[in-house]
Order: sequence, then structure tokens, then C-alpha cells
Amino acid sequence: MGPDANTMYTPDRDSLFAVAKLSADGSNWVTFKTRFIYAMAGHDIEGHFDGSEPFPTPPTFSTTDQNKWTPEDEAKHESHLKSIRTWKRNEKIACVQLVQAISDSLLLRIQHASNVADMWTTIVTEHDRKGCMTQVDLHRRMTEK
Repeated sequence: MGPDANTMYTPDRDSLFAVAKLSADGSNWVTFKTRFIYAMAGHDIEGHFDGSEPFPTPPTFSTTDQNKWTPEDEAKHESHLKSIRTWKRNEKIACVQLVQAISDSLLLRIQHASNVADMWTTIVTEHDRKGCMTQVDLHRRMTEK
């Protein structure tokens, strides 16, 4: 006997964001890129990949002397510290998501990038270029037939 017809399957949150790994030869690049960006949007961290989520800029305070800060300055400072913690956590999540979805050889090429946006740019540049070469090669082979 099967499951109750009234019971709905609800996948856990992590399975919703699982993306098949980018193949070492990049043959699944187009679908990988699309799925990966959608998954990162689902995590609300896609801005770390395209650079649209920059590191938080410090607020302007009434004075540079921290001992003379007003309660408003203190609140700004606390809010800024919280936004820095959130940004760093999301940057780390984005990094983990990316490095788990790529080959070891690609990881070695991007591991020293300063942030996830730089890592992603390197990957996109390399694989978009390969995609164009693959299309040209496919066109050449089809015209030879």
C-alpha cells in the first residue's frame, strides 16, 4: 500500500539547493550555470557571485572620537557590526556552495581569489570561452558531414 493520498512530500531545504557538479570538461556548463545561479538566489546569496552585494561600508558618525559617540552613533556601530557578520557568513556560504560544485583542478585555480565574485568571474570567463569554442567545433563537424 502506498503513502496516503493526502500526504504531501516536502523536501528538506538543503535538497532544494543541490546542484549537480560541474563536469571537469565543462560539458554541462550551460545548465550548471543556470541551475547554480537559481539555487544561490534561493539562498539569497546570488549578490556575492555577481559583486552586487559588496562588503558593508562603515556609517558616518557624529565624531571620530569613540568616547564621545551619541546613543545614535552606538546604534549605527552595532548595526554595522551585525551587517558585517551577516555579509561574512553569506560570503562563506557562497564559497562553500561554489567549491562543492566544481572539480578539484578548478578549485586549485581559484582558491587564492580574494572573494567569491572573483572566483565566479574566473569560472564564468573560462567556461563561456570554452562554450564558444565548443559551438564552433560542433558547427565545423556538422558542415563536414
